[in-house]
Amino acid sequence: MKSLIFAYTINGKLTRSDMEIISHSRVISDDIHLITNMPLDVPIKGVKKILTPKGGINQDCFAKFIEMAFMKDDYSYIIGKSDIVGKEIASSLSAILDMEYVSDIQSLENNGKLIVKRDFFTGKLSGKIEIKSKSILLLKINTYPIKEMDSEPIIESLDFSCPSTKKLLSRNITSGNKPPLESAQIVVSGGRGLESKDNYAYVEKLADLLGAATGASRAIVDLGWVPQTYQVGQTGKIIAPNLYIAIGISGAVQHLAGIRNAKKIIAINKDPNAPIFKYADYGIVADFKDFLPVLIKKLEELKK
Repeated sequence: MKSLIFAYTINGKLTRSDMEIISHSRVISDDIHLITNMPLDVPIKGVKKILTPKGGINQDCFAKFIEMAFMKDDYSYIIGKSDIVGKEIASSLSAILDMEYVSDIQSLENNGKLIVKRDFFTGKLSGKIEIKSKSILLLKINTYPIKEMDSEPIIESLDFSCPSTKKLLSRNITSGNKPPLESAQIVVSGGRGLESKDNYAYVEKLADLLGAATGASRAIVDLGWVPQTYQVGQTGKIIAPNLYIAIGISGAVQHLAGIRNAKKIIAINKDPNAPIFKYADYGIVADFKDFLPVLIKKLEELKK
């Protein structure tokens, strides 16, 4: 069973989550091809072939490029990341190729039959699905270990043209020294319990002192306090840090779905009945305005 893994890259750089997907897809078979929207800056091991366009293409055309490659070879599965971009591309591919797709897959099992495991009803139920036909499979990120791979790929550059219906007007890149949210080892997040947009400064200060990334609950993203790229949860980013600190976050099911792979969770909330305390390794029942200044001052002293 041959698989085609798609990775939409920025500047031709694969991410850790791309490597996770490639590694875990080997459960199906070692016959893996990788297709990207532009040539890679560094070719990777573990796939038999890398397919790229001769010139970079945008997301609007990437689904059609994948379709062209899929129709030229005998692939059983198209596999990608279950993030916002992956779901948009998979939706287009499903319509173009008339194929079913399954998103938010937690694991693959291959015992003569391909079985995928995923949650239903925002994590309230977990179940397994047998894949019986050619399908598009989207795997959750920050879920799988990366296994060492040594096979050298064939690199194939394909002619492709696509009159895009969209035009990039501008690209804003946020600068700073914080690590990317998806790969950060420590993440500090804030929720509605912060009470105001200005109080998110506590989250940023604590993150700076810990060398952490900053995140947020959907509630304050919807309120416009922080950008959508900060959102942690089922409809945001799935993360797996060594330490997750939740400040003023009650613990809605969709948020917990995004942090279930965190190794340690610390919750700070003045409501002793907040649901997040049931999942936290350490819970601090306190008003953040009283607790955080003391913690921040102590950390500043330790760093001197």
